[in-house]
Amino acid sequence: MEGLLIHAVLRALSDELPALNLGLAFPDEGTLAILLKGRTGRLFNLVLRYRPPSPSLVLEEGRLEGEPKTPFQRQLHARLRGPLVGAEQLKLDRVVFLRFAGEKGFVDTPPATLAFEATGRNANLLLLDETGTLLGVDRVITKEVNRYRELRPGRPYTPPPPYEKLDPRTLKAEDLRVLLGRPLKALVRHVDGLGKELLQELAKRAGLTPETPLDEEGL
Repeated sequence: MEGLLIHAVLRALSDELPALNLGLAFPDEGTLAILLKGRTGRLFNLVLRYRPPSPSLVLEEGRLEGEPKTPFQRQLHARLRGPLVGAEQLKLDRVVFLRFAGEKGFVDTPPATLAFEATGRNANLLLLDETGTLLGVDRVITKEVNRYRELRPGRPYTPPPPYEKLDPRTLKAEDLRVLLGRPLKALVRHVDGLGKELLQELAKRAGLTPETPLDEEGL
């Protein structure tokens, strides 16, 4: 799922926050559905499909069902309590943080954060405590697999490597002049939140192809 599409979902979700957490459902081993009642009174599911190769984040109406099917899902069921109070995205990257307030009760449940990495074949879902320490991970990543970051319970969470790209929400035509003469598809490497799906739509609307060299008119 592309960063700009995630941004659109989070923008719609932000209108409903804080939202009451009415319970979790697990339709399959790679899907989490959180039933929410937004501050406008809207009832909806925040659905995370977190397994490779095609992760997604969507808002869906109705009620989804399913008991936890994996140890990680059982951990989510026990630890994700209280209202959803925050939803943030790293730049326009495919990484989302969902913050839950926890709840008071016979046994208090402390606040927790879900880190959803909707990063294609590297997609993952991670549960963090208030300090950013990993409590649980859907797909454990060891240092033998990834020397940059290790994702396993007990380790501090490290996000994907940082990058520098143009922000499409603020860029101007002159910011793109470095792409003159290069194919339209070069936008993906230079503009944040843009991937192949949105590039194809952009090319279609502009009457171009991804291979079309950019000229002054194209910019």
